[in-house]
Amino acid sequence: MMTGFVITCRSNPDSQRGKADVAALEWGSKGYISRVLQLATAKFDFVVATDCTYIDPDGSTPDDDHFMTACAGLCHESTRCFVTFEDRGTVLRDNFLAAAHTKFRYVKEMHKSALPQHYQLEHIDVWELRL
Repeated sequence: MMTGFVITCRSNPDSQRGKADVAALEWGSKGYISRVLQLATAKFDFVVATDCTYIDPDGSTPDDDHFMTACAGLCHESTRCFVTFEDRGTVLRDNFLAAAHTKFRYVKEMHKSALPQHYQLEHIDVWELRL
C-alpha cells in the first residue's frame, strides 16, 4: 500500500478559469477504488502524479499495479495523465512501464525539450499516459 498525492485539473466551460484539486490516495488499501471512482465523476482534463514511484526504505521495489489502477480510474478518454519521478534505476522504470502498459494505450516519455526550461532536469522522468 502506498500513499501519494494526485493533482487533478479540469476546465470550466462557464468561465476562463479552470480548477485544480489535490487528493491523497492510498492505492492498494481497502476501498481505494471507491475513492478513485468518486473523484473520477468530475471528468478531469489532466491528472498529475509526482514522485509516486520509488524504492521502499527496505530496498524492495513497490508494485505499481495499484498505482496505475488509480491513475487509470481517474481518467476518461480525453484525460492526459502525467507521471513524474526521479530516475532511480532501470528496475523501477521497468516496473512502472510494465504496469502502465497494462492500463494505458499511450505511454510515452516526454522529451526534455518539450518541457519548460526549469523542468528540463536530467534526473527527472516525465511520462504522459492516455487511455
